[in-house]
Amino acid sequence: MTEAAWATSARVPDPAAGHDGGRRWAVLVLEPETASVARARRWARQVLTGWHADEQEWTLSQLLTEIVTNAVLHADTRFRVRLERDAGTGTLRCEVTDTSIVRPRRRHRSHEATTGRGLQMVADLSRRWGVDSVAGGKTVWFEVDPDADLRITDGVSADWLDLPDAAPAGRPPSLGESPLLRSWRAA
Repeated sequence: MTEAAWATSARVPDPAAGHDGGRRWAVLVLEPETASVARARRWARQVLTGWHADEQEWTLSQLLTEIVTNAVLHADTRFRVRLERDAGTGTLRCEVTDTSIVRPRRRHRSHEATTGRGLQMVADLSRRWGVDSVAGGKTVWFEVDPDADLRITDGVSADWLDLPDAAPAGRPPSLGESPLLRSWRAA
């Protein structure tokens, strides 16, 4: 079976998971529909909880949302999401494979543009990322470290993230605001 044969199969493979020495992995195949973005995030959150890797959830969710959204909007093919975690280093790798040969590219947009910042965000928040050609398609991948959520406070240029001014003194942050964003605003 070729690398991309799963994409044309009439049957969508069941999500798979495994453990091999110091690596754990999980796989999910999704259809090119907007609901797949939220489904991928929920699935990834469950996988990370099972792996006791909740500290990587915020960063993974942001980057996974971008890459899966790109697969849905631009590839428009069935796609596979694969998570892999190195138990020794805690590094998490995420791969999204589709059967479109069109490669994503980073764009430089004005501050007024409402789209086109996603791959810059992937570059800023990931340890490293890339695009690999596979038989009949491509894999877009990124890696995040166990402390990836802390990188945003360490001088990462995040022009893709347009934050409002910090809350006035004495006013609590809004519900759902991450401690990471609060610390970044305070810096």
